[in-house]
Amino acid sequence: MLKKLMPLKPDPIMGLVQKFNKDPRKNKINLTIGELYVNSKNGKELMDYQYIMKNIGGDFSKTNLTSRYLPITGCPTFVKNSEKFIFGDNNDRPGVQTLSGTGSLTIGNHITNLIEKNIYIPSSSWPNHFNIFPKHNKFDTIQDINNIQNNSVILFHTCCNNPTGKDYTQSEWDLILKLMISNNHIAFFDSAYLGLASGNHKIDSEIIRRFEFNKIPYIVSTSYAKNFGLYGHRIGSLFFNFYNSEYNNIMKQHVTKFIRSTYSNPPRMGAELASYLMENEILMTSWEQLLKEQIHETKKIRNILDSELGWSTLNKNGLFFKAPLTQEQTIKLREQEGIYMLENGRINISGLDDSNIEKFISKIKKIN
Repeated sequence: MLKKLMPLKPDPIMGLVQKFNKDPRKNKINLTIGELYVNSKNGKELMDYQYIMKNIGGDFSKTNLTSRYLPITGCPTFVKNSEKFIFGDNNDRPGVQTLSGTGSLTIGNHITNLIEKNIYIPSSSWPNHFNIFPKHNKFDTIQDINNIQNNSVILFHTCCNNPTGKDYTQSEWDLILKLMISNNHIAFFDSAYLGLASGNHKIDSEIIRRFEFNKIPYIVSTSYAKNFGLYGHRIGSLFFNFYNSEYNNIMKQHVTKFIRSTYSNPPRMGAELASYLMENEILMTSWEQLLKEQIHETKKIRNILDSELGWSTLNKNGLFFKAPLTQEQTIKLREQEGIYMLENGRINISGLDDSNIEKFISKIKKIN
């Protein structure tokens, strides 16, 4: 007899996307999933890899020339390029290619289990963090870090906090650094949006390099879904450093074994596409300009929201903002008006544009 399983609620994000896709209303608005959209002459377009290459002049026809297996740890060229993208140089840090950010975090969870450390996650964080790290604890403020058991793992959003968009200031990072050093903590950086805060990935990843300069042990998870538009290609990376070469080598052996036993090899095509972009300085400069243009356009929308609704979105970064709405209000907006957002109020700012911003504002005013 099979053990009876209890039914589960739909995923809070993907479940809403499915509901949106089935909604027959023509003027519905999707502010749920974390996809970056741009407004062009052709209407709203997903800023995927094809869009990026079309608009910066790249030619990736010479990539994807074979379907041979990659090594277990991924495409060596991609791992090398990803290391330089994050850290600014290549110092042979232990790293692997991963299945985007979620896969990278999952490997990171395996590492925290191997080192038998508790992980602390901000109480306001991406919902999937709490699924990926089942043995997590939560913390609310920076000051809470001082009360966490010494030698614990602390997770930080490198930039573009999901769901709030509110990042730490430089002075706040200074305090965090001091607390991490004094309490011998290990940093875990979730870096899913490098480049989408300032338009410059080097600026957005600077805090990682500061931690490394101060010899704070770290794990860094990255995703190239949003910034490079490689959503369905599932391209990410994971790097770690415990400042002991022998220990690092042994840890990489365990990470490699974990990859082999779960998905065996990562995808090739997306890794080659990412490498093609990262290896070309001219294309990278054009890519950053494209990001800055999109950030500029998003600020126009943010300014309208702040002016019309009294919100505070201009001082936030990235795709997301947590609107001051109750769960009851978000459900009402969805069911009655066809405006889809997470029930905690998180909205994807890039889902708003000239064609729907007036409707969105009028319905928000009405429901308030």
